Amino acid sequence: MAITVPQPAVSQDGAGPGAFSAAKAITLTCSPVTLADGTTLDAQHASKSTYVLYRQSTSSSALEAWNSAAKSWQASDPPPAGDPLFFKDGLWTGILVGAGQKDSSGKPLFDPGLTGSYSVACFFAATDAAGATELGSSSRSQPFAALQPGADNRGGLSIVPQDPTQATQVQLFLKDASLATQATVTLASTATGYSLTLAAGGATVELDEAGGISLTPAGSRTVYVAGQLEIVGSLSLNGVVTT
Repeated sequence: MAITVPQPAVSQDGAGPGAFSAAKAITLTCSPVTLADGTTLDAQHASKSTYVLYRQSTSSSALEAWNSAAKSWQASDPPPAGDPLFFKDGLWTGILVGAGQKDSSGKPLFDPGLTGSYSVACFFAATDAAGATELGSSSRSQPFAALQPGADNRGGLSIVPQDPTQATQVQLFLKDASLATQATVTLASTATGYSLTLAAGGATVELDEAGGISLTPAGSRTVYVAGQLEIVGSLSLNGVVTT
């Protein structure tokens, strides 16, 4: 006989679905969990109540499971022992804290270099009224990303490399609600000089290393000048130079 376990839900205070901060606790709930006779499973009758964290580095890579005892990622099948779930206010709940957790090689649990996603699944065992052991597990939760501190900021300043004394690029940025960059001001240095680029709405204004200025509107948009335009020197129109 089997325990019926629903797909777990994952959430984080202040975060939208599917994108959580790696620095904050992630809550998962897996309820109601029911025995074969329809009875709701509580802490008194559960002999096992755990969850397992999974990751998939890319859409085509193999699924891995986190073994917290060994501090390592392993093949997903068979799953490791997992981490405890708690029965509180009628719900099976777990708290996933990535901050401070590292694998045996020193890499953080939520690897900054991972471009894929994470998910969780719940596992239960219990003894029913007849003394028989029942087992059950859930499907994996909806996938979620674990954003590194600052990655969920909609506006800010980035420096490359991070050491300001070695900086070769400084960028002001503004993102939309889906965290897609929409506007930037970028200062950069190269072996040949320095440049400044403004970008927004598909248009750019660039002051290049040689002192040139480029105005590039988006698509079929135009460059509009309000007021008088004065040109000192020559003017090139489609390759034809006039003075």
